[in-house]
Amino acid sequence: MSPPGHIRVKRQSDRAHLTAVGLQGFAVIPMTHGGGHECGRYLECAMWWRVPGMVLLFLCVASSIPFAVWTISKSRLPSWMKGIWKWPLGDNLSRTVARLQGWANLFIGAASLVLLLLLAALPPLLNREAGEVRLVGGAVLLLVVVLLLVGVVLYVGSMLQSYKRPT
Repeated sequence: MSPPGHIRVKRQSDRAHLTAVGLQGFAVIPMTHGGGHECGRYLECAMWWRVPGMVLLFLCVASSIPFAVWTISKSRLPSWMKGIWKWPLGDNLSRTVARLQGWANLFIGAASLVLLLLLAALPPLLNREAGEVRLVGGAVLLLVVVLLLVGVVLYVGSMLQSYKRPT
């Protein structure tokens, strides 16, 4: 574990890259793993979370997008969505509620897919200039936030609609 304000690197090129992305105020010390052997590149060691994150995002994409397509095409929720499985939805599970749920899942799944693609492209992306990395990363994250906001608005709308009494 590095002391606060320190980043561990092995190669001079890693030091130059960290300076280029705005981390020049940190003290640079050699990188070693718990066993004492040196790590090849700092960025590879620091991104251990990438693979578990990609697995979780893939599971989100693989479950939400097919569910969304099925729900939108059938305009109904699956028959197993009863009792606890329909929470937080109310008792009025109309076609409108089902379609809103489908579109919400589609937007959330699309946001997960975009974030999954960003994580997959992250290592080659970090080898570019700092300004380019910030621009691409910022644009992609802005798209993810917009997709998530639309999905959340649709989900809350479907939830509110499910509590209204049928007319």
